[in-house]
Amino acid sequence: MPRKATMYLDTSILNALIREPAERKEMTSRFFSQILPNYEVFISELVLTEIGAAPDSELRDRLVKLVRPFQVLSVSLNAEALSREYLKYLVFPKQTLYI
Repeated sequence: MPRKATMYLDTSILNALIREPAERKEMTSRFFSQILPNYEVFISELVLTEIGAAPDSELRDRLVKLVRPFQVLSVSLNAEALSREYLKYLVFPKQTLYI
């Protein structure tokens, strides 16, 4: 049996299913029900960190339940080094940085 293609999700996609305006929630809901089952889905430790930092406990609980079936990727030393290189040349809002 062929292996499923993989997909990485970040918190913006997860939040779109829960918090966004109705039209975006509907599109994201269709994505989750019709497209996502065809993929092996991954999130990273950083996504879990962002979820854990959510100030709204109800939102946090919903996000934790949502990501439970997904595989979690650890952040490697190479990824951390690469992110530092990006930061030398790009500007990101401080709240997006988890280094």
